[in-house]
Amino acid sequence: MIDELLEIGVGRFKNSYSQIRDNSRQLTMPAIEPNDDDIQLSMLENGLDFILSGLKHIGSPTSKFDLKYAVLHLSSGIELVLKDRLRREDWTQIFVKPEQATEERLKSGNFKSVSLYQCLKRLEEHTAVNLPDLGLLTSFKERRNPIEHFGVNDSREALEAASAIALGELIDFLAEAFEESELSAEESELLQQIRTGLAEFKRFTVARMAEIQPVLENHKKRYKQIVVCPSCVQDALMADCDVLCAFCGYAASAEDAAELYIANTIGGSRHYYMKEGEEYPLRRCRNCGNNALVFEEGYTESNGICFVCGDTPSPGDYVSCDQCNELCRDEDRAGGMCPECFSAYISEDHR
Repeated sequence: MIDELLEIGVGRFKNSYSQIRDNSRQLTMPAIEPNDDDIQLSMLENGLDFILSGLKHIGSPTSKFDLKYAVLHLSSGIELVLKDRLRREDWTQIFVKPEQATEERLKSGNFKSVSLYQCLKRLEEHTAVNLPDLGLLTSFKERRNPIEHFGVNDSREALEAASAIALGELIDFLAEAFEESELSAEESELLQQIRTGLAEFKRFTVARMAEIQPVLENHKKRYKQIVVCPSCVQDALMADCDVLCAFCGYAASAEDAAELYIANTIGGSRHYYMKEGEEYPLRRCRNCGNNALVFEEGYTESNGICFVCGDTPSPGDYVSCDQCNELCRDEDRAGGMCPECFSAYISEDHR
């Protein structure tokens, strides 16, 4: 998996975006000669500049505040780049309420624009471009909110790795969604600097993974498993009742790690799932008995991962108990019940 993660965002630069916007509505901005004191940035240039600034804050930190600005700038930049692509397709769609869109409000910036989620959904509806992974980008954005309103609780290693993955998705999108000839000289230069910075991150990740291999191998020899870290998204989390990531230093209880994995990778808190009436994807592992088993798309649709024992059940390995809704193997179920519920049923003299 690490090789796949490191390769995200490297390929597909040869693909170009074909002519799919023949009938799109675009706003032609008036040509205004800027005064000497004016600051004029296109939406795309502004977004790319934010991203480059974020990379610099991570790559060359001079104080503890650099991580904060890195997340804020990277998150803002990613969102602006996506909104600019939507604007080029149909400028009214960047308004939360397109029917209220006017050129005057667009020029002034005095309107409420779409969220990252809304932007990706509208891009999916209005364009034929291959979009970045929704879960990856929204999980990266979710790092911003606590930093903006509360505090920072990330290591530089975790942030570098997560940034490389999220930006890799965006770089692939940029290569397809924007013709190189459509970019201004300033936008092209910023994009090239971002690519260079991202390559440095990838080299760091490769070197770091090589450095920690002896630690991971030693953990495996003790009959323990290595799973993906919910903080840095590297295959470096040493599964146990209390987990530790050899890559970024993240440490927590296995259940807390599983919940962070759901929030950062799948998206959504326990409260969100309850509010939406959806089943929370954290289950009790039948292999070790801990509430640390996660299925990204349900136990019948995707592989699971246990953050205590490292068990990775395949789709169909488990069925649900009709009584308690816990998982069990089909061959262990009796009368539609898991072994525990069936034993309780028998003990109540239902023989």
